[in-house]
Amino acid sequence: MPDNKCKKLIVSSCLPPKLFMKKLMSSGNIDDLVEQLISNDAVPSVIKENDMVTENTRNRIKNHISILQDYKVNRSKELDIPICAISSHRDLIAPYKDMKLWCDYTCNYFTHQLVFGDHFYFRENSRLIDKIV
Repeated sequence: MPDNKCKKLIVSSCLPPKLFMKKLMSSGNIDDLVEQLISNDAVPSVIKENDMVTENTRNRIKNHISILQDYKVNRSKELDIPICAISSHRDLIAPYKDMKLWCDYTCNYFTHQLVFGDHFYFRENSRLIDKIV
């Protein structure tokens, strides 16, 4: 029988849930936050160039936020699997110092890889990401 247990969690340019929600709630209105993300560099220009794709992205971000609003961290049940966080040196959405906080979500080992680029670093670093994964 195959072992279906997750062997490792790899998180990439995403804040730990508790910190994400703290930043989200401090920003006020969810619609304003989504518009801020879309108007800044959080969304690639190729998405912003197409109104239909922009609206689809806007809805996906809102859905993601609505799921996380109900997320509750159970501190007594940390994950018993390794976590590898990957972040970039110019990521304004999920900066290096915040990504380090993923270590609080595991009782196993934690590694943190810093790569060159912005929030969408994977476009410039695909070979390096393959090696990390």
